Amino acid sequence: MIVLLSIKDVESFPSIDFEKEYAEIITENDVITYEGRIENCNCVTIEGIPVQIDKDLSFKYDYCLNEGLNVVRIIASDYYDNSKEYISTIYYQPHEETDIPWIKIAVIICAIFLIIIYFRDIYIKSKIGNEKKYLFKELITFVMPVVVIFSFFNFIVTIGVVQSSSMEPTLNVGDTCFYNQMAYKEVSDIQRGDIIDFDSEELGKHISKRVVGLPGDKIEFKDGKVVINGQYIDETNYCISEQDTNSSKIFIVPDESFFVLGDNRGNSLDSRYWVNPYVSFDNINGKYMGKVDFSIQYDIFGGYR
Repeated sequence: MIVLLSIKDVESFPSIDFEKEYAEIITENDVITYEGRIENCNCVTIEGIPVQIDKDLSFKYDYCLNEGLNVVRIIASDYYDNSKEYISTIYYQPHEETDIPWIKIAVIICAIFLIIIYFRDIYIKSKIGNEKKYLFKELITFVMPVVVIFSFFNFIVTIGVVQSSSMEPTLNVGDTCFYNQMAYKEVSDIQRGDIIDFDSEELGKHISKRVVGLPGDKIEFKDGKVVINGQYIDETNYCISEQDTNSSKIFIVPDESFFVLGDNRGNSLDSRYWVNPYVSFDNINGKYMGKVDFSIQYDIFGGYR
């Protein structure tokens, strides 16, 4: 909790004793309940709205959150216009549906269908000619394309469907994206500005974000901009110019790790808010190659709306 004082502290300065810490919270609930007890004050406001105070000097107030980062100002004041301001930072990320691997399901169904057709054809034709010779030829003809396709999509290219707006306007909800799994052989292969697909151990799923900080970089935020090693960086190619990138923290990127942000800075759960802010090189799956504005989940089944 960051506390800003309007005047110097005195013995009877107005204050709030909160039930818990309300800073840097990440939640999937759209409402947060502020609870506390006042001291030496007669009025509490949350974002300018007066809060009802009970006889025992306690209060309880439900505040509706906006999607993304919420900076909530809570002010305690007394009859003499003395006041103390509390800054509460809450990140609200709605629950995302589980990504159903429709592409893999479709491939499996097609493979089963083809197997049935092939073996039916083999059975019929084997009645006419050399059964063993024909069976071997047909199996090779069928197996080779399956092996090639399986290897391509498991060891060379990763496919993912965008489920949140954190990378807008670059990647939109429902886009099917392709990632090159062979792009990064060494840590030095990753460049600032790359979009990467990686495994988030903290969130337990695949995530796509943009690399902003490289190993050894000092990351801080000033005037709503990203400052790296004392220099403001130009992000006009992928970020909306009107939106700010804010955080009160300073980050030093460890070796073989990276600092990542979403392009939609006001609605992105990224390195600014994670318990472990850094993405290990070992958890990176691939480099963004391109996308198609279509997915089975979104366009056919209406998911993520």
